Amino acid sequence: MAKEIFISYSRKDFDKVKAIKDELDSELGIKCWMDLNGIESGEQYKTKIIDAINSHRIFLFMLSPNSMASKFALKELAFAKEKGKRVVLIYITPCQMTDTFAFEYYKYDRIDWSNPLQHDKLLRELRKWFDGTQQPKPTTNEPTDPEEQYTLAQSSNYGSGDFARVFISYKRDDKDLVFPLKDKIEAAIGEPCWIDLKGIESDAMFVEVIMSAIDDASIFLFMYSKRHSIITDFEHDWTIRELGYAEDERKRIVFCNIDKTPLTKWFKFMYKYKQQIDMTSPEDLERLLEDLREWLS
Repeated sequence: MAKEIFISYSRKDFDKVKAIKDELDSELGIKCWMDLNGIESGEQYKTKIIDAINSHRIFLFMLSPNSMASKFALKELAFAKEKGKRVVLIYITPCQMTDTFAFEYYKYDRIDWSNPLQHDKLLRELRKWFDGTQQPKPTTNEPTDPEEQYTLAQSSNYGSGDFARVFISYKRDDKDLVFPLKDKIEAAIGEPCWIDLKGIESDAMFVEVIMSAIDDASIFLFMYSKRHSIITDFEHDWTIRELGYAEDERKRIVFCNIDKTPLTKWFKFMYKYKQQIDMTSPEDLERLLEDLREWLS
């Protein structure tokens, strides 16, 4: 696993970043590349940094006010982007992206190192990339308005079932119908589902929290209702965004009709070949529960 990770940072953050490097080295059994001697000048810098970035697959940018103001760190990041490296932005201190930085790098994965859930998830993903079970791939994060940049927080503040294998998508006004179904599903499979408990779609953190939850899940249950039949703005509807992201990530998608509303022409055109379950039918519901037990076994 040599030459896997390049770490880019501001020298002003040296102590904090060195501690992160040491933990990564220990947890992953590798040696991350990090400039320990401050070579930020002359042709020696250019040659050594270019060679190092070229020879490493994964580029971790230690995000802080200092690194966003560092012309050297920003040059490294721009070069890694140009070379198509797998870039991950790691918040090492609470901060907001500058407008210029957000405009250039909004699409990359972001991890809050101080958040235990995100910290552990990064380690899991890195191990997958190293052992070949999952290859690094381009990120597909939603564009974020620079004015809405934020520091990350624990997803457990927003939903139930962190790292759950079943994600439930639903319209918030349908919670009285959906939550009892969630309880039945959890009882049948013996583990929690991920479901938004607070209606976070107006929160700036929605994208990060939801995408992380969908990434962790293998099964995506779309709770279809009459409220979906009257959607007019498909581009900005959050349940449609969740559905689209789940499809892009090749999750197993099941349409769960919770009130017998027929699929609209748009839904038929886009998703008629997905498994359809009438959640008002005891027989259909039991079949879904049996399928879930089999898929998760």
